[in-house]
Amino acid sequence: MKRAWVDDVNGNYKNFCRTVVQQLLNDGKMTICMELLSSMVTEFSTQKSSEINVTWEYHEKARSAFQSDMLPDCFQVSTSAIKLSLTNNNVDLAHSALSLLLEVLTWDFSTFDVANASTQVRRARRSRTQSTVVNPPTHWAPKLADVNLVNMLVECHNKFRGDNVTMTARQSLIQLASLSKRMFRTVEDQLSFLTSIMNAIFTMCQSSLSILSQNIQTKNDELAYKVGLELYDCSQALLRIFTNFDPTIVSKLTNITQVLDQTAQLTCDLITITTLTEELIYHDALSFLLDAWSVISISDALNTSNHCLRIFTSYVDSRVNMNRSTFDDTNDDCEDCYLLEESLTSLAVIARKNAAQSLTHLHNHFTRIGATLIVAFSHTAVPDELFDQLEWIFDFIGYVVCDDAQGESPIIPQELINCCKSSSILFTLMQKVLEYSNMEREHYQKSSPRIAEKYMWLLKRWMPTYLMPDVELYSHHHSLSSDLASAYGSNENGTGIALFILSKILFNLFQWQSEPDLAKSTCECFRTLVKNPRVVSRIVITDEWRKMILMDRDTFVTMKNQVDQIKGAFTECLSVGCDTIEDYDTARAYSDQLLEPIRVQFDILMTPSDAKTLSDDSISKILYCLEKICGVVRSSGSKNRVFIWEFLDKGYSVLIKMVMLCEKFHIYQNIVNSCLKFYVDVTAHLSSYLDDHSCAKLYKSCLECINVYRKYNVGKTFVKEKQQDDALEESSSDVLCLLNILTHMTSREFLDFGGSGDVDVPNVIFEGLNLVLPLITLDILDYPKLCKQYFDLTAHMMEVYPHKISDLSPQLFSQIVSSLMFGLKHADPDINRLCYESIASIAGERCAIALNSGFLETIIGGILFTIMYEKFDFELMEPMSRALYFLVIWSPDKFRMVAQNILNSEADAGTRQRMASYFDTLNESNMVHFNKKLKEFTFGVRVFLKTK
Repeated sequence: MKRAWVDDVNGNYKNFCRTVVQQLLNDGKMTICMELLSSMVTEFSTQKSSEINVTWEYHEKARSAFQSDMLPDCFQVSTSAIKLSLTNNNVDLAHSALSLLLEVLTWDFSTFDVANASTQVRRARRSRTQSTVVNPPTHWAPKLADVNLVNMLVECHNKFRGDNVTMTARQSLIQLASLSKRMFRTVEDQLSFLTSIMNAIFTMCQSSLSILSQNIQTKNDELAYKVGLELYDCSQALLRIFTNFDPTIVSKLTNITQVLDQTAQLTCDLITITTLTEELIYHDALSFLLDAWSVISISDALNTSNHCLRIFTSYVDSRVNMNRSTFDDTNDDCEDCYLLEESLTSLAVIARKNAAQSLTHLHNHFTRIGATLIVAFSHTAVPDELFDQLEWIFDFIGYVVCDDAQGESPIIPQELINCCKSSSILFTLMQKVLEYSNMEREHYQKSSPRIAEKYMWLLKRWMPTYLMPDVELYSHHHSLSSDLASAYGSNENGTGIALFILSKILFNLFQWQSEPDLAKSTCECFRTLVKNPRVVSRIVITDEWRKMILMDRDTFVTMKNQVDQIKGAFTECLSVGCDTIEDYDTARAYSDQLLEPIRVQFDILMTPSDAKTLSDDSISKILYCLEKICGVVRSSGSKNRVFIWEFLDKGYSVLIKMVMLCEKFHIYQNIVNSCLKFYVDVTAHLSSYLDDHSCAKLYKSCLECINVYRKYNVGKTFVKEKQQDDALEESSSDVLCLLNILTHMTSREFLDFGGSGDVDVPNVIFEGLNLVLPLITLDILDYPKLCKQYFDLTAHMMEVYPHKISDLSPQLFSQIVSSLMFGLKHADPDINRLCYESIASIAGERCAIALNSGFLETIIGGILFTIMYEKFDFELMEPMSRALYFLVIWSPDKFRMVAQNILNSEADAGTRQRMASYFDTLNESNMVHFNKKLKEFTFGVRVFLKTK
């Protein structure tokens, strides 16, 4: 059929198809006609077409022809059939006609990309995630924007309550709700359409809610799911409308108040329903509506303050009175947790529309829960339901009061700044939150570690935004109120709050040692506290901080139930304090007080004579001390780096002993891995601050450690398969550390603008690669993180230091090329891209070492074969083009030889001639022109070579 449609020059076949369709309609066989047309639309859509062994070029010609010749007729026939099904009460006809209509509404009107099959997959995925706008040609506007079509879909939905009919009607309605604004010629057309489709959606919702309310107590899971699907589709349609249409247009609806009231009521109904059922479809529907309200609420064109407050209070009240664990059962994977996070983010935007009232509502709940807790603590146990309520309130406060500060400088939301100018509720609420810590400490044996962890999360989220904020971030139009500056700024109030939080951190680490999740969350909170230099500069001079330095000396005992990473993080945060002390002598005294005990501990650990008879206690002390040293290194800053380097290099230095430790205890994998992690941390956090002479000593120590590791691990074999698997996993962790060490060294070169003096960074890194490569086997490269790190490093070295490639030994160059060949066939497009970038750098430098290795022929042939025959991510086109360009410029003879071999392998003379003409176009000396020609080559060749 598809072949006949494209080859039908005189239109005979198309006329025949129309005749058959008309005959079926005349004979009353409309259901058969709908099914036939649906099959035709599906077949011609290309994405869903059958595999008939023709080129993508041919499929696209067929799609374009069908879109202009037959698709409008399919739409007209489907709508006529729907009308007839309503008149005759024919459910089968309604189902088939709606299915045809949906096929038309989901037709992809955009230009098809024929580059390769993988491009089709990527494009299909994009259409699913970004299909919020249906954008057909403008001549379709009278058909799709017709309010009668909307009314017809609603009538179908209500008249035929069969599953397939109602679902297809709703999905068609979603597509109509996604129409592009350009489909409407005037504002009046938009308003007429919006009125019609919103009335339709609310009519469907009322019908669904009515059915649900009548059957909610029967616990009919099948019915609940069906109704949930209806509400899910209606909510999605509303989100599409509020996203696609300008709020200023929506505000001009004559019934805008009713629309907002109905949307708010639907949202509140779904909030209630999600407390009664664990069916995830209702939570998804609610998430759509909360997203819609987050869009609506930020517009000044719509008066939504009361609606937003109603939704927020309804959500809070429902969740606080709901079993937390039951809710979490419906969110037991990452996707569902993300859904909750997205809902809370939207809810925060909604709450800030009426910030004072929203915060007051949270304050009232928190006060009630606190009073109930005081009574409960006096009894034998606290009900879990009470802790669930408290966890919800902490969640709400964290999201409403501040945004997630990751990746940017946090700023207090303007709505809350404005709120503080007229109300003190924010200060009152946060004071109650801080005071909760006293209650928890007083009754910690009856308190919940889960709530303590959530409390740390709340403080970690709140501190970067409010505690001693950077006033320079607030412009004249976004000024920080004097009340906020007074309550939380760099003054006695701010210092008092910081010390109060610090006391809570200490309490968690020392009193709740059997709770690893809480300890991790507490350390994250501690790190957040010391990241703010304004905070640290004020608390580092206090007696409380000095006591903590003394406490750090014996955490092996006092924190015996905490893992070493927690103890190292504690040392790290204390060491940060030194970087804020301006006076040199004071800073040195501080550093000596903190670091000297660690040095003494490390010296003692080097004394055992027989490494093979180490006790478990000795191993634990070594690992503990190494973790503390790593913590010190991670705290490196512009001021304390002098003292940290002295600590590492002074006398019989830590650096020398670290290599000795790695050699002496090489049979203990955990000790070796800790030594490697030390070098990862020191190259990542300290090397950029060192002068050339010091950096040379550090890098020499790194290479010595790598060499020691290589000495005992290259070619290691195991008898048992399980031993082999365990060793491979351990080796992957170690090799990843080695690659991280070399990668962190690269930052030094940028800071030194090419390096000078005692350290030649590229030579050091290539020497390190030479040591590491024998450890990198194909089995090791199966670990994604390690694989990505290796090719990241290789691509960087090839790009930044191409002049060093010619100096590589033949063996090292051969190993790198072999790994690149492996990477080109890797399933991860990022790995492919890095390999193409490395090849471009090698070819651009025209390294003589590559001429005698068969490098050129192999790479050119591989790239051309991929472009012409294989599936690949079209986003790789640019790095592939750049690599091939430099290869062709370097050796056009090699390129012609490879191209001729490809032509000789093609049996068909016509295809061979077309391929040859395309090869002739790849002779551009300008990279931009070559890139353009290669894209034309890819499109042109694949459309007659690639078949489906």
